[in-house]
Formats: sequence, C-alpha cells, structure tokens
Amino acid sequence: MGINLRFMCNTRSGTSTSYLISCKTLSGTEASIFDYM
Repeated sequence: MGINLRFMCNTRSGTSTSYLISCKTLSGTEASIFDYM
C-alpha cells in the first residue's frame, strides 16, 4: 500500500514538498508519509 501511495503522489506533483503535502491529504495520516519515506 505504501508503494502505491508513493507512486500516486509522485505522479501528482514533481516537488518533494508539494508531493509530500499531496500525499498527506491522500493518505490522511502522517504515518503513511513516513512509511514510504
């Protein structure tokens, strides 16, 4: 699941910070962001 989220976020934004924020809203939890980080 973590890899899937990472891929989706990667395609959504190009910037690390921007893609991180997008992932946060996508996953809903900070734990998921740190999981694939």
